[in-house]
Amino acid sequence: MLSALGRVSALRLKHLILPLLLGALTSLLSWWLYAQYRYGFGFTLNGSPINDFLFSLCGIGFIEEFVKLIPFLFFLAFTNTIRKPIDYILIASACGLGFAVLENLMYISELGFDVIHSRALTSSVTHMACSGIAAYGFMLRKYRWKKQYWLIPLFFLLAVGAHGFYDFWLLNSSVKPFVLITLFFYLSLIVVYFSFINNAVNQSIEEGDAQSMARFDPILTTSVFAGSMILLFTFEHIATGAVYGTHYANVAIAKSFLSGGYLIFFLSIRLSRIRIEPMRWKRPDVLSGIFPSRVFGEKTEEEYSEISTSSPDEHTSPQE
Repeated sequence: MLSALGRVSALRLKHLILPLLLGALTSLLSWWLYAQYRYGFGFTLNGSPINDFLFSLCGIGFIEEFVKLIPFLFFLAFTNTIRKPIDYILIASACGLGFAVLENLMYISELGFDVIHSRALTSSVTHMACSGIAAYGFMLRKYRWKKQYWLIPLFFLLAVGAHGFYDFWLLNSSVKPFVLITLFFYLSLIVVYFSFINNAVNQSIEEGDAQSMARFDPILTTSVFAGSMILLFTFEHIATGAVYGTHYANVAIAKSFLSGGYLIFFLSIRLSRIRIEPMRWKRPDVLSGIFPSRVFGEKTEEEYSEISTSSPDEHTSPQE
């Protein structure tokens, strides 16, 4: 997915490997910071909603977003890798994905192969999205509001808040029954993330740059993502069967499709709905298209425009 988005700029898969590796490497720093919180300050999860919420924000969200930001800042300050607006989000997302890969390996070693799909669809995407949100502040300061330096810490704190809020509903036992809140927030986060990606893509293509527009194909990007998810499910099924037996693997893959099917569908739809409008800033979506009934019900601004102009007596353009 990241390499497909990179076709808008000069970034290719080979340019994303180093950010991914550095993201994985710097993730080791988070374990040292966790130890400082636990043994230095005596601050850890204890089951209290207030304590666990603060720990999720400061002890998890802040630490992990700070650690993921380090390799991004390295590329921003010491290399010429980041040249276009979309590069900000792609490099930051690659750093976040690298962090998630090492974290996922730890969970797989503890819980088994049948958590691969859930970690890939939730944890990995969440890490990428939060890193992308933090990077979006740098992009806005560079390309839209050049003197507004406060955008950088603001969007970093938004990433910290999103990360911590998401983790809190997963970690605190007293709020785990409200799992739908976690799902709703996750979907909202993805909508915002793809809105930021859409703006970054728009700002990376100038008016009349047909060559760059032709290089980016949202349908192809969606196909690559969906195909990679199918391969991931296949690997999980084979690995689970080899370790635990065929019957267990068949039951696990059925549960995986039930729990992860809608997420793959949702992410694929959001990718396919990226629309290129060169040099235009769109309002970020927050709740648009989260529910199944609205996924296909959304209309692009171009479609609204066609409706409003094709039959003025029967249709009106939507209010802003």
